[in-house]
Amino acid sequence: MAKTWNSYFDETDIEDWGSIPFHESWAHNYKNDYEKLSYDKATDSFFKSLRAIANKSTDIEKVRKAVFLMAQEYTFRWYSDNLLAQKKENKDYLRKYWDLVQVQIGSGNNITHKRSFEQPEENQAKKRKMTDLESEGNKLPDDARKWSPDHVKKFLESRMNGSDFNNDDIKKIRKQDLTGKAFFRLTEEKLTRIPGLYELKPSPAEEIMELIEELKEKLVKEEASPAFVSATEFKKFREQNKKELEQIRSDIYTINSKIKIVEIVEMIDAIL
Repeated sequence: MAKTWNSYFDETDIEDWGSIPFHESWAHNYKNDYEKLSYDKATDSFFKSLRAIANKSTDIEKVRKAVFLMAQEYTFRWYSDNLLAQKKENKDYLRKYWDLVQVQIGSGNNITHKRSFEQPEENQAKKRKMTDLESEGNKLPDDARKWSPDHVKKFLESRMNGSDFNNDDIKKIRKQDLTGKAFFRLTEEKLTRIPGLYELKPSPAEEIMELIEELKEKLVKEEASPAFVSATEFKKFREQNKKELEQIRSDIYTINSKIKIVEIVEMIDAIL
């Protein structure tokens, strides 16, 4: 990953990072370059470097130090009137970083892959795009195995927009004789197809397959008690036992016949 921060932060120990040392280093490096030898340019580079480190560095200690310095500098730095808008943006940006670091410290999770800092306007636009299904009142449980039949119906209806999936398919899914494999096939063919392109995209079908057998138990009426045996089942059981008994009798007869033949042969040998 290309580094987008000042080399000062790579050449200096983290403990020695600071605004004053950075400005001193800047003045030393550009003492003969009057175009860059400017406090405003040095300050701008300082903050840009801190933001780049916080956003792109894979070293968590550097990220924490950069966030701390930004908080420290933004607390004591005064902006002129023409920078008020930038000041508000930086405060929002900094608040999100602080929240993220606090979560990271509490959970122990690596935050280098969880940096998506949207502006308030973007957040509002995203909220406006949320469907009723994803709202707090109708949000589906994260674990698909805990879905009820109504949850499954809502999920399928949410995928109907822009596809050839319809309410008839929902009725098929709610039938008693639909197995998990059939549900997976229907989900794969109906829910994941992009109309016109006939391409498949990842779907939660695999997660829902385990739900189907449990779902069938909720939709189907309770079966008869295992202790109850119908007349047909009893007749079938009796015929099966009859065949087994006949086979046993046949085996016994065959064995007895062989024994009698052996006895006769022995008697003949004894006489001779």
